[in-house]
Amino acid sequence: MAEKPVQYLSKSMERTYKRLSSKEVRSAFVDAELNNAIALQIKTLRKSRGLTQADLAKLLGTSQNSVSRLEDPSYGRVSIKTLKSLADVFDVGIYLRFMAFSDLLVNTWDTSPDRFLADPYEKDSKTVHFYIDAPSVGVTLFSLPSESSSPVSRLLSDVVEGGFFTNNNSFLREVSGAESNSARMSSFYFKNS
Repeated sequence: MAEKPVQYLSKSMERTYKRLSSKEVRSAFVDAELNNAIALQIKTLRKSRGLTQADLAKLLGTSQNSVSRLEDPSYGRVSIKTLKSLADVFDVGIYLRFMAFSDLLVNTWDTSPDRFLADPYEKDSKTVHFYIDAPSVGVTLFSLPSESSSPVSRLLSDVVEGGFFTNNNSFLREVSGAESNSARMSSFYFKNS
């Protein structure tokens, strides 16, 4: 297993992290983060879909009082089964994993409502694009804004200008751009020659 890179925390995160030296504080921190994040996300997702607590309760086959408890961070007894039901109603996935406390702190620090939004599949699917993977077209590797002035972007622009062959006889060149967020995007791909 690769060694974890050094994690740099802000001053405010540093104070919180140093308080985690106690096992009891770490346990309370995990409990509070889970309870707060789950309750806030349920409420945020419900509101973003224009649902009342009663509407969500009906979709879940439960009572409005139960939904109210789910949105209350002090409740703290949400089951995996309930999370799966909520994911089904909201038409979103669930991502749950164990992690180091420094990663937990970084991943949970921003509690703005936008961080808890998740588009339903239908909306999400309109923003998903796939790599071109046909022998005659090539395989898209990445896209960069054409106005980008980063060193990588400039290097790629210079390389793409005339194209070049790689050591496995694949040719790298620019293909037609697509409009995205009002910035012209350039796709680059390898094409077997």
